[in-house]
Amino acid sequence: NRLLDPPSGQELGLLFESWFINEAHRLRDYYFKGDTLSFWRDGNHEIDLLVHSGLDFKLAIEIKSGEIDDASLLSTRNFMALHPDVPIVVASLKATTPRKTESGITILPWKDALELYLEKSR
Repeated sequence: NRLLDPPSGQELGLLFESWFINEAHRLRDYYFKGDTLSFWRDGNHEIDLLVHSGLDFKLAIEIKSGEIDDASLLSTRNFMALHPDVPIVVASLKATTPRKTESGITILPWKDALELYLEKSR
């Protein structure tokens, strides 16, 4: 039995988020990084991946598979307001070049986001 229909937008989002987080775990283990990978939640706001060593927060990554605009980044802006010293980026499945939104949030292609994770976790 194989699936003939492509995944819906919601399914693609779940699949991409799961894959990205698993890839971050794989890279952490392969390169013997000592960081903890977790997520952040405050009410209905969530950041998908938080990289830290104890209380030293190194990087936050929001993972998006669809089109990205300021309206889709409410959780990101909320996190930035509460934790202004923690660098945060959005890892995008569709982006081909880095860019910034009108509110100054950095959008990176997923490969660039994983490279940034490796740089920040040294």
